[in-house]
Amino acid sequence: MAFSANSGDQFESQKQFMILELQRLIESYNDAFWQLHHTIRHVDSLRKEHLLLSAENLKLLSLIQEKESSSASPITEILPASSTIVTGFDGKLQPANLESDIVEYIPDPTRNILPKCISIRSAGFLAGRHLSPRGRGMSSTRTIQPLRLRLPVASSIQDNEEVEVEAYSQGTTKTELCNKWGEMGICPYAERCQFAHGLEELRPVIRHPRYKTQFCRMLSSGGGCPYGHRCHFRHAATPAYHGS
Repeated sequence: MAFSANSGDQFESQKQFMILELQRLIESYNDAFWQLHHTIRHVDSLRKEHLLLSAENLKLLSLIQEKESSSASPITEILPASSTIVTGFDGKLQPANLESDIVEYIPDPTRNILPKCISIRSAGFLAGRHLSPRGRGMSSTRTIQPLRLRLPVASSIQDNEEVEVEAYSQGTTKTELCNKWGEMGICPYAERCQFAHGLEELRPVIRHPRYKTQFCRMLSSGGGCPYGHRCHFRHAATPAYHGS
């Protein structure tokens, strides 16, 4: 009987020890769970704060661009200066007879899904630089009128079929894809954003006739190009197609 009593006491002791150990594991699990929950909430709060800061940064950049554009001359606003303008080309501002190339898409190197901008090579880029300076005394906030260009249809070049498009100067609103919209699918500025939210809003940009026809020297020297898709020189190994 004494042996049976000792066995019962030992069993109860082991049972109590296992219950205490299980209780300790449950408490440790609960602590880890609540710590994880708190960390997730903190990360979500940081993500929202980052989005708000990005929106404020975009707002400041927009205000800076508006201030710079308002202080610029009217001629500069219509056709902004470009580091790749090559002299020696002549063109007349006649929408029906402008020498132009087929629309060239510049792909986004980070996504390779949507183009960052749509560029059109045209002699009208140079013709606009010979506009009369009579408008220098006018307000620089006037509406910028796009140039109407006739481009050959890619599938019907031999049939001499053309399509009329409107091309804008570089720096005009909706001429470049919105980075926030491309990264997250949403933009804190919504309809007030100065950039395009999709191909439907993306406006073509009129370019110099030699735009993207010469290889970028920064890439040929073995280094990278800091301008990315905004570079006026070609980054691809093969030259782009030129229309007649």
